[in-house]
Amino acid sequence: MKKWLIGFILLVLLGGGGYFLVKSGGIVYYETLRMGNQSSGYFGKKSVLLEDQEQLEQIFLDLEEQLENQDFHVLAFSINNRRINLVIQDPKQPTYFDNYNYDGTNFVSKWKKGDPYKVEAGTESLPFDELSAAGLYSFYQQITAYLVAGNYDLDDDFLIQITVAISDRTSDPYLQSYVSGLREDFRFKADLSGNNFESERD
Repeated sequence: MKKWLIGFILLVLLGGGGYFLVKSGGIVYYETLRMGNQSSGYFGKKSVLLEDQEQLEQIFLDLEEQLENQDFHVLAFSINNRRINLVIQDPKQPTYFDNYNYDGTNFVSKWKKGDPYKVEAGTESLPFDELSAAGLYSFYQQITAYLVAGNYDLDDDFLIQITVAISDRTSDPYLQSYVSGLREDFRFKADLSGNNFESERD
């Protein structure tokens, strides 16, 4: 068979596979900016980090492996269905903190170490192993159920953002989320295991 014919067949197969992935939702267009009728963004894989507990557990294990399975602390943590951002204490240099992020929309998703982070005196941190993929998943499910049950109006591109509140050690760290709706705003709170769920309208 001629080389050009083989190349053509491969091109058709790849194009067909790409079309199928786009139509089936495997590849998604993520809009990053809209001005009038102009839109800019990128194509990436469908990402539902908070809707897949097993995947989230594996992502946490990948981070621990990247840090050579040493115990480490987290200064800040936030997650939505597409990305995870956190500030980590370097287990080998305890006075050093660095930004880490995980982008679930990348076709090859992995943890990336970002810029150094300057820590202010008295800033509290949390052992990473106190964070629970199951707790985050449960908290997300409870928020979603609350919003669905109330039939609240939300923006089409709305993402539930969950952060960990790490205050001084006189109070336990907890999960929190602020949801800005089209008509109403809400605050949600739970412990790190996703229990003791609380909701409040602003």
